[in-house]
Amino acid sequence: PVENHCVFCPGEAMPDEFLTKVVQELETLVGFTATCGDAEAYLQYQIPMDSKTCLLAQGHNHVCGCNDGLFSYLDADTRTKQAVMAWAPRISALLSMIGSIL
Repeated sequence: PVENHCVFCPGEAMPDEFLTKVVQELETLVGFTATCGDAEAYLQYQIPMDSKTCLLAQGHNHVCGCNDGLFSYLDADTRTKQAVMAWAPRISALLSMIGSIL
C-alpha cells in the first residue's frame, strides 16, 4: 500500500449503494472496467495523494455518490457556489459590453 494514498471521497464515506455501480469513466483511470468500490480500493492502495491520477479521480467522484452527487469544479461544492461560478463570467462579459458601448 502507498503511505500517503489517494482518498476517493475526501471527508466522507462513499454511499453503500454506489459500491457495486459500474462506471465507464473510471475505466480510463484504473485501466479496467471498475465499480466505484473497485476504484476506491485501487486508489487507496496504489495511487499517491499528490498524483495527477488522484486529482482526476477526485474530479469524477460525484458519479459514485461522493459530494452528494454534485460535480465539484474548482472546489464549488454546493449548488450556490456552482451558480456563482457559472454566472460570474456572464455578468463580467455583460459589464464589459456595456463599458464598450459607453
